[in-house]
Amino acid sequence: MKESPPPANSLDLNEIDFDNPEHLRAFYNALNGGGRKEVGESLRRAVKQKFMDEWGDPIPSFTPSDRVASGIPQIRFFRHGESTGNAGEATTDPATIPLTERGREQAAHIAKVHWKKPTLIVVSPYERTRETAAPLLAQFPDTAVEVWPVQEFTYLAPASCAGTTGAERRPRVERYWSSGGPDERDGPGAESFSDLLRRADDARVRLEALPAGSQAAVFTHGQFLQALRLLVHFPSLEDWAMKHSFRALDRKYPIENGACIEGIVLRGRLCLLERLW
Repeated sequence: MKESPPPANSLDLNEIDFDNPEHLRAFYNALNGGGRKEVGESLRRAVKQKFMDEWGDPIPSFTPSDRVASGIPQIRFFRHGESTGNAGEATTDPATIPLTERGREQAAHIAKVHWKKPTLIVVSPYERTRETAAPLLAQFPDTAVEVWPVQEFTYLAPASCAGTTGAERRPRVERYWSSGGPDERDGPGAESFSDLLRRADDARVRLEALPAGSQAAVFTHGQFLQALRLLVHFPSLEDWAMKHSFRALDRKYPIENGACIEGIVLRGRLCLLERLW
């Protein structure tokens, strides 16, 4: 059966069929492409008024989620700031890796540009997400904070990695991603790739149940966000195919420390406001 073409106004939520891939593609294209003029204008205003952050960049007053109707739940996903592990230092416990000085600067930057008061702040159980969320929480101290299992993917047995650097673990990392199925576990305390997908899917379900008008800030990790991307953008893939695609996605569309991905919940479905095609 031939898919129906998208409506003329691809931002009209009453006309978009989000189960139709052509409609969904047109929506993302219109949402992102249609905002270019507004982005340019807001940046020019920021420069003129000297609203510059410590990085030398103007603070924008427009984001893609500003184009959607009021009342629709909006989520901002943040990867934690640079950690000592990201900086190449040896680590012992995945849960207690702290931020570097640069990571703390990135956390302060997040709070500075997050001008909307969140109704919920979500952090993982890991120290580096709590440190990254701290400046935003200090800015909005009465915001509810919840700890969700959105921690980083631990696919190598933690005890076998204690005291090692990322460079030292690299051969094992490459072997993991180039062999084995999605249910394989490296050892005690390690997750399988399917375990990661189930955690990401559980978070998606919780976010899709947020009440109308929610403004959530989720502080999480790079590989967890990549898993969420796969589930949102490519929901029909089986676990083995997602594992096969994961490294290519991570390399082509990396999520840097302190980066933000915006999402909204439309008709009970989480959509990420980005294009991966």
